[in-house]
Amino acid sequence: MALPTLVLADGMTVKDLDDIDDDGRFYELSYGSLIVTPAPSIQHQSLLSAVIVCLGARLPSSMRLLPEADLLLGEDLVKRPDAMVVRSDQVGGQRVAGAPLLVVEILSPSTRALDLGEKRLVYAESAVPAYWLVDPDAETLTVLELEGREYNERRVLGVDDEHDVTLPFPMTVRGADIFIR
Repeated sequence: MALPTLVLADGMTVKDLDDIDDDGRFYELSYGSLIVTPAPSIQHQSLLSAVIVCLGARLPSSMRLLPEADLLLGEDLVKRPDAMVVRSDQVGGQRVAGAPLLVVEILSPSTRALDLGEKRLVYAESAVPAYWLVDPDAETLTVLELEGREYNERRVLGVDDEHDVTLPFPMTVRGADIFIR
């Protein structure tokens, strides 16, 4: 099982991140510390494709769906969500700056602790209105929405479940759309 590597490099910034050569791994900054995770598995990529199809089919023209794009939340804070929905005016340049409307993370052995802990806190502090967690092991999609400074769980969907959401836009989310059999 590949676990993320936390490289303690105090004071790293976006500029330092830009100087790292592309080696197929994913790099994020967490308050100046570099987090390195391996490339996603085939199962992870398959679930990401399903999420993209599910959201993309309903996406309003004023929004964009970005898989695996860098999200700049501060000079020493850069995340790389599995997918995010942003306003069209946020697209441009090397990274998305500012809070997306939705962040989607697919849990994996190498990112589970980060996605459920640190990223959840960072996204809430950054005022991301909606956060979805896809759990391939449990075959569930957890829909979280920001209330104040914390996420509240709206629904946990299994394969046979559906739920109406208003964030990032009104739609019915179906577990079967994500967990294709």
